Amino acid sequence: MPCCALPVIRLLPRSRLAVAGLVLLCVLTASAYGAHRVLERGHHRNFPLYTFADNPEWFKAALDRVSVSGGTIRLPGGRVAPLELRDLAPNTPIRLVGRPKTVLTDLSIQGSRRIVVSGVQIRPVDRPAVVDVSDSRDVTFRNVRFLGVEEDTGVALQLDPDDRDITVADSEFARCQHGLACVLARGKGLTIDNVSFHDVRDADIMRGAADNVVIRDSDLHDALTGTHSDNHNDLIQILGGGPWTIERNHFGVRANGAAQVYVDPRAGDAGAVHDVTVTSSVFTGSNKDMFFAINVRQPASSSVPLATRVAIVNNTIVSANIAAIVLADEYASVPRSERPLVGNNILGRQKHALCDVARTFSNVIVSGSGCRGDRTGNPHLDADGRPTAASKALLAGGTPNGTPDTDRTGARRADPPAIGAYELP
Repeated sequence: MPCCALPVIRLLPRSRLAVAGLVLLCVLTASAYGAHRVLERGHHRNFPLYTFADNPEWFKAALDRVSVSGGTIRLPGGRVAPLELRDLAPNTPIRLVGRPKTVLTDLSIQGSRRIVVSGVQIRPVDRPAVVDVSDSRDVTFRNVRFLGVEEDTGVALQLDPDDRDITVADSEFARCQHGLACVLARGKGLTIDNVSFHDVRDADIMRGAADNVVIRDSDLHDALTGTHSDNHNDLIQILGGGPWTIERNHFGVRANGAAQVYVDPRAGDAGAVHDVTVTSSVFTGSNKDMFFAINVRQPASSSVPLATRVAIVNNTIVSANIAAIVLADEYASVPRSERPLVGNNILGRQKHALCDVARTFSNVIVSGSGCRGDRTGNPHLDADGRPTAASKALLAGGTPNGTPDTDRTGARRADPPAIGAYELP
């Protein structure tokens, strides 16, 4: 809880006024907390909470103009005071369009529909700049640069369990807020499309429990230890819900976390983790902490089931020190048809065999243990993980079982497909 919960006690008359003041303080604090849910985990460090925006008069007038029919609001250049959009349901989208030097320090979208934000920077001044979306639907951020100053004056996009159909496209996140996630994924219908995440310290890039999540054509890298060294840095941490469709991405270096893609089932409103698909993606980067690239773990609580309908197909994973893919041992106890599907991947290192916990086919194991139907050897990739002319002998003729339609570049897959994230040159 963000503030106190008063015990039920019998009070003397002279104490009632003080307690009434304390109750009022708690209510006001809880209201501010509800507006900005950035402290919802106990380990998050405190910083000043979001102050409800008192929209400037020009913005109030612009909202009145577009509140019913929709339309475009051109934001001025330079720094713009915090803005709030509340209880808006226009017939066509309301578009907040920035100029080349428009900078927002905070933005709150509450109980609204059909909102598009484009061409702006989100950048803090003396406290974190957090974009808060709650109980809203059909909200799009396109060509938005979320640029923190440093890890204690960072940025974040926080979603709510009641949100529906949120899109972030053609955008950038850097220097996200310490202890948070660049994107807190909640609600139903979240699309991350062509987004660059980089230079993140002591923060996750994406974390959450949500339904119908798509992360595609994006670059997630450099989630590293900062000055605090107190955050569990993953590029994507999946806590609940599904489907989670992760396709045609690049995952780079990280430190002080569990994996580049970490499936960590927890109890929560979004329900059990299900339908996790990772395809046509490239995993690179190396440091002493990068033990695993993809980690699908045993749930922390016995009341939470294993992630179901997991598929890891046609990826190039050359980043792990111990195992490109590690799956919970408990999968060995479920029927084979319910185990994760792992096939057509290039696995740079695989010290943990997957034979008893997955349905495997046509993986190329560069170093380590394979299963029946896998291949071993050097795939002759270039420095970016792409196949070369020398790759054909080992990578041609994969198995068309769960193969995605396109490779990392968006090119159509051959029939039969090549092994790995890319089709052969």
